[in-house]
Amino acid sequence: EPLIGALYGGVLCGFGLGVVFSTGGSTGGSDIIVRLLKRAWPNVPIGVINIVFDMLVALLTGLVFKDISRTLYSGVAIFISGRVMDAVVYSFDYSRVALIISKHHETIAAAIAKDLDRGAT
Repeated sequence: EPLIGALYGGVLCGFGLGVVFSTGGSTGGSDIIVRLLKRAWPNVPIGVINIVFDMLVALLTGLVFKDISRTLYSGVAIFISGRVMDAVVYSFDYSRVALIISKHHETIAAAIAKDLDRGAT
């Protein structure tokens, strides 16, 4: 079953790549280009960049070899992989930001630090 293989392969690949990216590593493949593109677009999740880049590669490969069926299965695996990768990379990011603009910012920052035991700048 190619669809089951694409689904499981996408999950396993996405989990592995997510662990690699979250530790700052690289597999030495196209993810080097993905990491460089992430520097150019820091607000785009790395899994989305990976999906776009790998989909482009899969589409070009499908056109060259004229095999639409395998290209579609590859697209499923690539999409699942990118979404799982984002889930792994960004799942441990519990930080929250609150932007408070006030003339009494020093008093508010001191209260946050004292009462909430949180940092404020």
